[in-house]
Amino acid sequence: MSKNERQKIVLNTNLLLIKNSKKMKKKLLSCVLFILASFITVIAQDLPSNPEPGKCYVRCKTPDVWKNETITVEVAPAYKTISTNPAQYKNETFTVDGKEGGQTLRVIPAKFENENFQVTTEEASYGLKLV
Repeated sequence: MSKNERQKIVLNTNLLLIKNSKKMKKKLLSCVLFILASFITVIAQDLPSNPEPGKCYVRCKTPDVWKNETITVEVAPAYKTISTNPAQYKNETFTVDGKEGGQTLRVIPAKFENENFQVTTEEASYGLKLV
């Protein structure tokens, strides 16, 4: 083999390696993108961080329900007012008792008299005495 042929073989081999490395880079990039996309999909599912074994988890999406309502909004709060009415006078005639009827108490002194009378302190009795 001549030197020229060897150089051609080396060049062909290098070209094949370069072509293969480009294909390899594309495959590697595809794999990395696929793994990244699947990771993002798993994160975006909002599944529980610590699921219990044997239980099934489903994320349900319900559409928003909108309805129009008429409501009453309080613009100013309720309050009470105090109004002052002027005094009203009129003339009346009526009888007033100056002194009510009552009772009076009088002290009547006691009256004492001297009287003589007999008092029996011990009645006569019969008894035996030892002399």
